[in-house]
Amino acid sequence: MNDGLVSDPSYRRLLGVPRDRSFFLFGLRPIADLSGLKRRIVVYEGMRPQRTEDGIDVLPAKAFVEALQSHAVW
Repeated sequence: MNDGLVSDPSYRRLLGVPRDRSFFLFGLRPIADLSGLKRRIVVYEGMRPQRTEDGIDVLPAKAFVEALQSHAVW
């Protein structure tokens, strides 16, 4: 994955970016069974849409914006 500057280890330490990216999913996992919840989404600077084993969509920013514009998010 190409994160630009954020992939540089020294820059990541400076920003406090966690090495384990599952950190960014931390708050979405406990709400999986929340009544009325349709989708859990993380937006990132990468290029590939992904889905975690527990159903969290990880979308590139461009794909997320396109989904919003086409009303495909909900």
